[in-house]
Amino acid sequence: MEIESSVTAEGWPHTLSRVVPAVTVLRTTVPRAFDTEVAGSSSATGFVVDKSLGIILTNRHVVNPGPVVAEAMFVNREEIPVYPLYRDPVSILAGTLARLDREAPVYTRDGYNDFNTFYIQAASGTKAGSSGSPVIDCQGRAVALNTGGKSSGASAFFLPLERVVRALNLIRHHWVAFGSKPESVYIPRGTLQVTFEHQGFEETRRGGFTDETEQMVRLVSPAGETGMLVVHSVVPDGPADKHLQPGDVLVRMNGELVTQFLTMETLLDGSIGCEIDLQIERCGTTLTVKLKVEDLNSITPNYFLEVSGAVIHPLSYQQARNFGFKCGLVYVADAGYMLSRASVPQHSIIKKFAGEDIAHLVVTIDQHGWYASPQLYTRSDANGLWTAKLAVPLESVEGTSSSYGDLDDIKGVLRQSTSLEGSDLARPISSNSSLAEQVIEPSLVMLQVDIPPMCMLDGVHAKLFGGAGVIIHHSDTLGLIAVDKNTVIVPTSDIMISFAAYPIQIPGEVVFLHPVHNFAFVAYDPSALGAGASVVRASKLLAEPALHRGDSVYLVGLGLSGNLQVTSRKSIISSCKAVDIRWGDCPRYRAINMEVLELDIDFGSQFSGVLTDEQGRVQALWASISSQALATKDPVRRQVLQVKCCFAGSKAENVLEEGDMILAISKEPITCFLDIENACQKLDHSIDSDGMLDMTIFRQGKEIDLIVGTDVRDGNGSTRMGLEDGQFVRVRTIQLDGKPRFRTLKQDLHYWPTWELRFEPETATWHRNNISRG
Repeated sequence: MEIESSVTAEGWPHTLSRVVPAVTVLRTTVPRAFDTEVAGSSSATGFVVDKSLGIILTNRHVVNPGPVVAEAMFVNREEIPVYPLYRDPVSILAGTLARLDREAPVYTRDGYNDFNTFYIQAASGTKAGSSGSPVIDCQGRAVALNTGGKSSGASAFFLPLERVVRALNLIRHHWVAFGSKPESVYIPRGTLQVTFEHQGFEETRRGGFTDETEQMVRLVSPAGETGMLVVHSVVPDGPADKHLQPGDVLVRMNGELVTQFLTMETLLDGSIGCEIDLQIERCGTTLTVKLKVEDLNSITPNYFLEVSGAVIHPLSYQQARNFGFKCGLVYVADAGYMLSRASVPQHSIIKKFAGEDIAHLVVTIDQHGWYASPQLYTRSDANGLWTAKLAVPLESVEGTSSSYGDLDDIKGVLRQSTSLEGSDLARPISSNSSLAEQVIEPSLVMLQVDIPPMCMLDGVHAKLFGGAGVIIHHSDTLGLIAVDKNTVIVPTSDIMISFAAYPIQIPGEVVFLHPVHNFAFVAYDPSALGAGASVVRASKLLAEPALHRGDSVYLVGLGLSGNLQVTSRKSIISSCKAVDIRWGDCPRYRAINMEVLELDIDFGSQFSGVLTDEQGRVQALWASISSQALATKDPVRRQVLQVKCCFAGSKAENVLEEGDMILAISKEPITCFLDIENACQKLDHSIDSDGMLDMTIFRQGKEIDLIVGTDVRDGNGSTRMGLEDGQFVRVRTIQLDGKPRFRTLKQDLHYWPTWELRFEPETATWHRNNISRG
């Protein structure tokens, strides 16, 4: 025995030297969520099982059932592209062998799990990335496929290769018959849509399995038979629904004794479309049922709909088992942007649409067209790709672009509000509220701002924002809301507006983002308010007299909890100071050149609104910026402004220097940011202005007169985003500390075609253009 072990140990290096060249590292990218899998990238293992035909074997969960882009890297570091040739609709997937009849491991409750098969459990641990490795004997023959292990101990699961060899032989047969690679390979796979589990005789006896049947099974079965196959679950509306029940013990199929999964699967695969007789025992009673075997491939989805980032397809057999629904229902593999906004989570089943029952996929269009038109992807077994086509003809899609002149063009398109008749729905105003609160309530709104994941421009740090705004204009054709830029950050936003004075929610559009200061304008269509248009009104703005330290104001606004309850409080302005916000971890908007007011008492950070006088006239925005408000000039303070930095590319960049003190503009003293703002606005209003400021500064102990040019910046924000064409993209980045980085990106133009979103100032609309597709 010691001699044999020594010989075996000495032979392993030679065996491994022959096997290792056949083992590959598989790097896979899943571009879309599908069925039980999510989008992402991973690495695993595979091994060559047919060198002449170029076939690599790995686990099903490595390839996954949906779209995948993969490449194999061999031990010599040669990389080649690979694509799925066949994936089993069910089966997932050197140590000391512990058990040869282990149940398939359960990995997750709502994801992929194997079933109706035995696994080999081994007393050896496996590491991440080893899934798909061959399990070999001392002669270098693959005897099983490594599928996974337990992280809590040194235990691994190996999949026997009987059904793998069958599928491989059928592929080879098709290949030889066609003389070349066939367009598709059909591997017969039958199912009753029943999950069985293997139970020992002791357990089956407790469930009513008779002694007579057990003795018969032990007598005719091979030595060492340990139990029977027992029904664990039945998929609704499947062939076995209402015929088999959990706990039924399977005895025979078509007269043949069945105690092993392999025997059962072989019988089912050879009986597709035919009826088979099942002999079962239920609570001690022998029953015979006749069931029709279904084609497992027919209930395995091979297409999906992509709309606004959502991935929707028929419910697979895998998820039907997990959730207890029938196969083929409308299943949400990825909620994407559109369904997420509607609070439809991943793994949902859509049973009704627009109030009507649905059993098949439907197509909807998102409001703005941030995403490409709905695409229907279908799997092609010829090349392993999923090819896309438009789900609906372009001419049948109504335009959703709009121009905010008088909003006439968007009536009926943007309107998503509830139909409400009668102005008696206006919220009553409490008799205990202050006059300022009663006056300003019809002008307050709450904005919910959603940013599509693919539209997160300018360093925006989240996808959902909310805050209060105030109506500054309201007519029959146009409504305008002023709001802070911590609520509305980028123009590529979807905005829903709720009104404090009337129970309705309508969409809005970003029409202006101040390039420097902390405010933006949002437009809405007043006609969408219905009867509420007469209840809502614009606020009165009071720019003068300026607010000073010690002045009394009313803080009126809304909490961010969403209950639209207006709250007010009389407060005193305690200070007025320049705002100083540190740089973020990535370049994004931060308020600069601005002064803010502080109050002696406020409502905390979860509150935003306005500051008013006793009559409800707006004097400042209580904006979401460190719980402080936008402020006006305070002439009592004695201070001087100092240059901190200049914007790159500005006309002032090479004229002003860091540390310069601004003394005067056109001989007028400068004491606050508003003074500079007013000087620049005078240039805008002057017909013969050359855009230059006559500025007096103090630099290194000397007064210096300079002519400083001004720059015109619009309120559109970023106006273009997209990705340039090309097989490879070279990317050079610069970190905030000035360190450059260099990267290369390999593009996938099939699943990620080149596109751009472009803003057209003439029409104030965004348009998506598809540039190329692989």
